[in-house]
Amino acid sequence: MPPPQPRGTCQWCADAILYPAGHKRAGEAEKRNWHPGCVTKYLIATQSQAQRKACWERDQGKCAGCGVVATKPGWRRGGTVYMYGYLTGEYSAVWPVTIDLWDADHITPLWSAPADMALSDRERWFGLENLQTLCRACHKAKSAREAKERAEVKRPALPLFGRAA
Repeated sequence: MPPPQPRGTCQWCADAILYPAGHKRAGEAEKRNWHPGCVTKYLIATQSQAQRKACWERDQGKCAGCGVVATKPGWRRGGTVYMYGYLTGEYSAVWPVTIDLWDADHITPLWSAPADMALSDRERWFGLENLQTLCRACHKAKSAREAKERAEVKRPALPLFGRAA
């Protein structure tokens, strides 16, 4: 996160937070630190649970790689019974659940982001626009490709027996 901004300046976009038109103090700076929309962008950028929720709401579990809807019905068995805050025993009831078989994935990998990123570029790298839903198989294949690319970028070719490889 960037260094803190003074009150009345948004922590995410660094714009002034002004009272709306029609307010008795219209045009003056409010004593808040975030625009409401910027809070959502910040949460998506910093919390994986918020990323998954936003991806799910946008894509409804459809894989961007192969197009399959990456959920399946399943069953959950067992549990613990609590009554009035006290443990009363185990039970073996069975009930239906939906099992998620997808991952939220960064389209452009974050390891390729510049270290001296400008404030205006944060949303490009950490925003919802750089996230996609992938099924587990597509995510595994894409991660393997990216790991190979990253290894080639980070590690220069070493000379082999005194020659350049």
